Amino acid sequence: MRLKIGRVLLVCAITLCIVVVAYSVAVTAEVGQRAAYALAAVGTGILALLVLVGVIDADRADDGVVTTIVSLLPRTLKHADTSPVRAVVVSLGLGGIAALSYWAGPAGLGTLVVACGEAEKVQPVTDAVPADCKASYAERYWRAPWQRAERPALVCYDAALISWPGTWSAPGRGTCGARPLEARFAQVGIPFPDALDTGATSVHDRDRAAFDRLAAGLQNEIPDLRRMDDTLLFATWNMRWLGRANRLDISYVHMAQIISHFDVVAFQELQSQDGLDRILRYLGPAWRAEYGLESPGPQGNRERLGFLYDSSKVQVDPVSSNMVLASSDLRHTETGQPARPPFVAAFSVNGRKVLVANTHIVFGRPDARADRISELEVIAQNLGNHAKRSFGGIPALLVGDINAETPDGPVIAAVEEAGFYTDAALRSAPSSVFTDKVYDQIFVQNDAAKRLVFGQTGTFNPFDHVMRREDMPLFQTDLARATTLTQSEDRNRNLYTRWRSSQLSDHKVKWAAFRMDW
Repeated sequence: MRLKIGRVLLVCAITLCIVVVAYSVAVTAEVGQRAAYALAAVGTGILALLVLVGVIDADRADDGVVTTIVSLLPRTLKHADTSPVRAVVVSLGLGGIAALSYWAGPAGLGTLVVACGEAEKVQPVTDAVPADCKASYAERYWRAPWQRAERPALVCYDAALISWPGTWSAPGRGTCGARPLEARFAQVGIPFPDALDTGATSVHDRDRAAFDRLAAGLQNEIPDLRRMDDTLLFATWNMRWLGRANRLDISYVHMAQIISHFDVVAFQELQSQDGLDRILRYLGPAWRAEYGLESPGPQGNRERLGFLYDSSKVQVDPVSSNMVLASSDLRHTETGQPARPPFVAAFSVNGRKVLVANTHIVFGRPDARADRISELEVIAQNLGNHAKRSFGGIPALLVGDINAETPDGPVIAAVEEAGFYTDAALRSAPSSVFTDKVYDQIFVQNDAAKRLVFGQTGTFNPFDHVMRREDMPLFQTDLARATTLTQSEDRNRNLYTRWRSSQLSDHKVKWAAFRMDW
């Protein structure tokens, strides 16, 4: 061990200070608590010694040592009030964990995360992990817990790879070896989803097979451009009552699988924070969310609009907010604002910035199409002005569920008249899972010197791979819990079709790959 005399003396001094200060405080307390506080301080000092020794020999130090110590003092003092013996047991027990973790190193015990009084054992890093990944692990995660924004991953990669069935890769470091399905979840420090680890063998097999089918479908249908620093892989998805619909665990897993294949995803119909949190849990620590306030009024339906993005590639500008229009711009609403105010954010990829407005235009009555058109015109004009005036000229994207019924109708024409355009194939691609309506769209308005160039585009229908029509017998129990089945097979099949749309969405994912040409 590479010990330095100065560091050892510093360790001893810190330990002595901890003991003296804690004991001094205990002297002023009742006699019955004095010994408890002193013993707690001694145990804390011993653990501080182990931590600092671990820092000296960082090649063998395990991240669990630091996180263990950080949570030790409040835990120990919590028990000290009632039982000095319990204080000693907690101190020595956690000290033993820290010592074992230190001596075993990253290739042995793995990581023990202890935070806020809760312990979570995640899958260990074994000798099967290549040496460069172990080195990256020590390099990336050997930092103080208060400097770490998320829970540590087990190995070198910084995003969930739940949608990559074969291997997980480390950017710039090559491939870190093939792992089973469980390891792809353990990699980001989250438990294996209950939906894939149930005691019912039939459900267990059903969801595992669906997971792998969806992963293969995403790989086959969507280009893997996420690591290209001049490309933005963008998607828009109306996720149907996110947080309000009673979804299965596996449904959130599938939604995270889909989202993880893009750089940025604009989402509509967020109605509860819980739904978004569950998706983020499966996406992993690199993923972030930006979203606006609830839409006011009965037509707004308390909906929020926002974005999910991979922060390992994409950075977001702090100006994100709901778009506010001049009160005279819209006359068909009581407030002069859209029923669902667009949410606007600026995203940067390798220094190239794009302004994006996420919209969900209220469909309204058949005779309300003129209102929908005027609303889109005003939103598009305001977005283009912001891109030019507030950002000095950058490309602008107008995306979301604009409730366009046909590709050549007046709704899309209104956006194009404001200076935006879309890819011809994308414009005509249906995005409803029930009809041929082209509700969801992605439009771009380019600056003269900074251009987003359409590459591959398309729609992705998850029901081609999961919760397929032929899978209905496998979801019979779940369907029966949600609705009343009848003797009619056709009627039950229609119920199943509606039910699965509340599990994932009644919209397909519409996506586009852009080359950032500047």
